[in-house]
Amino acid sequence: EALHRLIEKEGEFSDLTVLITGASPDSIAVEILRQLLRGNARVIVTTTSSNAKRMRFYRDIYNADAGPEAQLHILPYHQASIQDTDNLVDWLFETEHALRPNVIIPFGAIKSYGSASDINPGSEAALRAMLIGVERMIARVGSKIMQEGGGYCHVLLPLSPNHGIFGGDGLYAESKAALEVLMNKCHSE
Repeated sequence: EALHRLIEKEGEFSDLTVLITGASPDSIAVEILRQLLRGNARVIVTTTSSNAKRMRFYRDIYNADAGPEAQLHILPYHQASIQDTDNLVDWLFETEHALRPNVIIPFGAIKSYGSASDINPGSEAALRAMLIGVERMIARVGSKIMQEGGGYCHVLLPLSPNHGIFGGDGLYAESKAALEVLMNKCHSE
């Protein structure tokens, strides 16, 4: 009942510019996107599937959920790519629109299956997307903010209690455990 009330309740998010990765159909991030739009946030969503079907998906969400002041910007992006990450952050800070995020929700992921003996190039790509891409994005946004004279950007890290206890999930558990280390780096660095 409490979760249902939260879904129905609209927050006020007009002071937020939020970067979300991984807001694909049936994801946790897409429900966060809906709530942010209801509360009039400026949201930048990234997608690896920038085709007509995916654009209709986001248009339908916007039409169904957006408040009168909400904005939705959709950008092509692959979180496992260093070049894509650099281009995304440059676009956020250096274009005429300058949609500097004050919240990042990096939920982009690549499915990872198999045991430790099954690690393959797909596993490596999943690790790059779920760990290295997240860390690179946060570091680049932080650097840009510091270059501009300071400010803040909150990050909602996609952590997990799965630290290898389930098995068969490729490098998923390792990437989530490593994100916990990233929280410590934010304080020490």
